[in-house]
Amino acid sequence: MVVATLFLVYTFLGPYMPEIIAHKGNSLSEVVNHHWITTEGVFGIALLGTILFTRLEAVLAPNIADLGLTPAQQETITATAGHGQLDVGALGLNPEQAAAVGRAFGEAFLSGFRFALVVAGLALLVAALIANRFIPGRDAAFVRAPGELPVAVEA
Repeated sequence: MVVATLFLVYTFLGPYMPEIIAHKGNSLSEVVNHHWITTEGVFGIALLGTILFTRLEAVLAPNIADLGLTPAQQETITATAGHGQLDVGALGLNPEQAAAVGRAFGEAFLSGFRFALVVAGLALLVAALIANRFIPGRDAAFVRAPGELPVAVEA
């Protein structure tokens, strides 16, 4: 927490730092954009990958438990699926088992992918609401063309 706070302070106070570590500094909107809205920030590749991998393991293991595989085969399938690839031909499975493992892998991957998308969408929604509410200078302005008169609208 302390390290994160130091780096966040460094983001704002870059112009006031010694020349060797100085930078132009960032505004609040740039910091919010970088840390929350883009994939480089808090909800970036690392967290979404972790969510995807965790869901993959949690859903895949129960799906392959009742296929009649040995514990060593189950561990191998779970370990290789964690790397995003699954070569069922190299595991010595019969065609029915190979097809079932392939389906289980696809279902587990999509389950994790859906959950990661929901988390990312919620993070972007919260970031947009925060940016809309707390970043100043974003007032809407109504501009009329010269000579244009207001028009009454009937309900």
